[in-house]
Amino acid sequence: MLMNDTKAVVVAILSALGLGVLLFYFTDYATTVGNLGLLYTNTHVVVQVILALLFGINAGIMFHKMRLSTSKQSGVMAAGSFLAIMTGGCAACGVTLASLFGLGSVFAALPFYGLEVKVASLGLLLYSTHILCDNNCKLEN
Repeated sequence: MLMNDTKAVVVAILSALGLGVLLFYFTDYATTVGNLGLLYTNTHVVVQVILALLFGINAGIMFHKMRLSTSKQSGVMAAGSFLAIMTGGCAACGVTLASLFGLGSVFAALPFYGLEVKVASLGLLLYSTHILCDNNCKLEN
């Protein structure tokens, strides 16, 4: 059971906090509100919080599964995590990991300035959480 594995829970919490800090460090809230509006910015923040939480949950489950045996679902988790980290912050308004690789202008050219990539990574993380939680996430009475 995952909740009984203290190390996996610590990994989950630290991963979620670490990615959350990284995502919000690269986000200039005032600039994003000024450039893209309040609705976009608030949606952006909500998606970032969900991404950080799902990333932490996935990291904890992967840590737990890797300690028990090798996991074949690591590709989906890695893809979702990579997209979540790549789209951290606002690609149109600040220095992000994507812009360090030269992809900032690609995200800025998208209709929602990279928010659609964040939603795609959110979908991948949700899918990988569903796959990884096959027997590890059952609650016992």
